[in-house]
Amino acid sequence: MKWSITSSDQFNRCPRIIYYKKQSSGHTNRKKVNMKKSISPSKYNIVGNIVHDTFEQIYKPQISNIIGDFRIEREEIKKVIRKCLEHYDWNNENGIEKDQVFRKSFDNLKKGKQILDKNFRGSEIISVEKEIDWEINNVPIRGKIDLIIKDKTGNYWILDWKTQYEMYSIIGDPQLVIYSEWAKNNLTTNPVKLAHIYTKKGEYKQNYNSRKITEELVKKISDDYDFWRKYDKESDYDTRPHDLNCRVCKYIHQCPDSRIDD
Repeated sequence: MKWSITSSDQFNRCPRIIYYKKQSSGHTNRKKVNMKKSISPSKYNIVGNIVHDTFEQIYKPQISNIIGDFRIEREEIKKVIRKCLEHYDWNNENGIEKDQVFRKSFDNLKKGKQILDKNFRGSEIISVEKEIDWEINNVPIRGKIDLIIKDKTGNYWILDWKTQYEMYSIIGDPQLVIYSEWAKNNLTTNPVKLAHIYTKKGEYKQNYNSRKITEELVKKISDDYDFWRKYDKESDYDTRPHDLNCRVCKYIHQCPDSRIDD
């Protein structure tokens, strides 16, 4: 199993999740976990997924093109959203309305596109949904960068789509820090700039980093992974059972401490 921001967040929320992930990924010689169907996603999860998938489909054909030199029509965006909606069973999604998800997804996508067109006009699209796979201090790391662009002055920007209304801190977001380190090692020696694009609010905020923040994160990555490599028993991984934690966990049917009944 490789380190990722998602795995690290899960480890912080409930360490037992990592034990089950190790089993299901074949990290040990034990039998893989037989997982049941995951909890149905919420409306906000579905909107987030559709926004990311649609941005990927409309911007991937534009790699190497300049923002502002091409047009993406609203009908094209709507067409892609409708295609993405087909992946969900709308008869079994906890009463979530398809039309409402469509409207919210389109509104997020429209605002996100406007931010790019207004604030990053003239920038070159370098990569879209770039999967990264590399190592820091012998720890294998994986991730996916939503969008990489190069501005008119030669600086690379790593942009991350966010569909929630609440805004993250503008200092040292771990996901962007990791992506920045990857970019410095694989793309450029020039400065790498980081930003979250809040598609629901229609705003973007630059995220700032420092050497101290990077060093602290690299230490946490090593500490996390050393624990994952060292310990291999279910009892080694504490649980933090809580209705909210358990409800979104796909391992609820394997965990004896789960708060959710079968």
